[in-house]
Amino acid sequence: MNTARRLVAVIVTFNRLEKLKESLQHTLENDFFKIIVVNNASTDGTGEWLDSVADGRLQVIHSEQNLGGAGGFHLGFKRAADDTLDADWLVCFDDDAFPEPGLVEVFRSLDIPDDVGSMAGAVYLPDGQRISEMNRPSLNPFWHFSTFFSTAGHGRKGFHVTNEAYESDEPVDVDSSSFVGCFIRLQNIREGKVGLPRSELFIYADDIIYVLDSRKAGFRHWFVPTMRFRHD
Repeated sequence: MNTARRLVAVIVTFNRLEKLKESLQHTLENDFFKIIVVNNASTDGTGEWLDSVADGRLQVIHSEQNLGGAGGFHLGFKRAADDTLDADWLVCFDDDAFPEPGLVEVFRSLDIPDDVGSMAGAVYLPDGQRISEMNRPSLNPFWHFSTFFSTAGHGRKGFHVTNEAYESDEPVDVDSSSFVGCFIRLQNIREGKVGLPRSELFIYADDIIYVLDSRKAGFRHWFVPTMRFRHD
């Protein structure tokens, strides 16, 4: 158990103030080292509200233009890597998602091998019972012989993690996941072993490509079912 491990939350938001308020409330209730919110030029009062939040852990980046999720996470990852030097990991999620209580303590309790460069949490719908299908981690069928043939016979079910994996307490090696509940080892960014999200993608596939690139750089990607998030 590594109680000294420091985790930074990175949230990207655009014109969803009420969702952001809920997300930030749950985030502030967790023991994050820092919380970085990238405001993508919102016009609904988000900027003013964020500037009114009194918590020393909160850092707000006000972008002058809407850079999309990809551009926002690019800015947030860069701030976490460059300016939050005492932090070890970041975890990112959208403004309509949030960590469940005790997330940071679960994270700190993990024995994470050095070759694990990223991790995916288990993401559920707001009721906390149903799995969020759009955030279900997967294997790359072209990298695994048995998965390739399973995909041919079972389609999407052949390469995504099973419901049983969500019910386990043990991490599982996967190849890709979304940016909701995605953990990144900051040392790998600082040392140039992995880069930053591709901002030009704006809003689609930036997360899948980023994690696959980390895998191609030689790092494992864990699905950790005990680290739970909710996503509307």
